[in-house]
Amino acid sequence: MALREEGGVMVFSGSAVVDRRNSSGLCGRPGAACLVAIYAGHGQGKQTQNLAWSRDRGRTWTRYAKNPVLDIGSKDFRDPKVFWHEPTGRWIMVVALSEERKIRFYGSADLKSWSPLSDFGPAGHTKGQWECPDL
Repeated sequence: MALREEGGVMVFSGSAVVDRRNSSGLCGRPGAACLVAIYAGHGQGKQTQNLAWSRDRGRTWTRYAKNPVLDIGSKDFRDPKVFWHEPTGRWIMVVALSEERKIRFYGSADLKSWSPLSDFGPAGHTKGQWECPDL
């Protein structure tokens, strides 16, 4: 998938999920499934987390009108990895706070409203930047 820069916000790395239960409300009718991409947007001196969705198996993408969905005012807040956590019935986002050498975990019921859960780091290798976390 590729999304162009829009409104001064460049699209950086992220991940995509299948929203099987339409928890986001972006999939059209109730119970329909769609693809939702969660990506880092870079612009205006900071990085934010944003959404785009596809109802046609990824052929076309529409940006969420209320982006960003997560903005902590940081210039190094990127590379979201999102997955569904069945035991807690919510989406989990793992995202890098690169300069702080931290990984932060967030939770959401709908992919649009995120609450912080916990941080990991700095620990282990603390030189350079931490990027592209994955679980």
